[in-house]
Amino acid sequence: MFLFATIRPKPQHFDEARAALDILIPDTLEKPGCLLFAAFASVSEDGVLLLFEHFAEQAALGAHYALEVSCH
Repeated sequence: MFLFATIRPKPQHFDEARAALDILIPDTLEKPGCLLFAAFASVSEDGVLLLFEHFAEQAALGAHYALEVSCH
């Protein structure tokens, strides 16, 4: 199960959004079924974050999104 997301925070919140992802990434990588979870700043569009997720199965992705931290 692959997921690719584009995140466009307001410019004044870009650093805060990037920091939040940096905190979320290590914990998410420890979750069962998480094969890859990475965030990148776009090189072609300023102020855009790209999130790439790879989970072994839909159930593992669903469990990830059921976590409270994933809802913010």
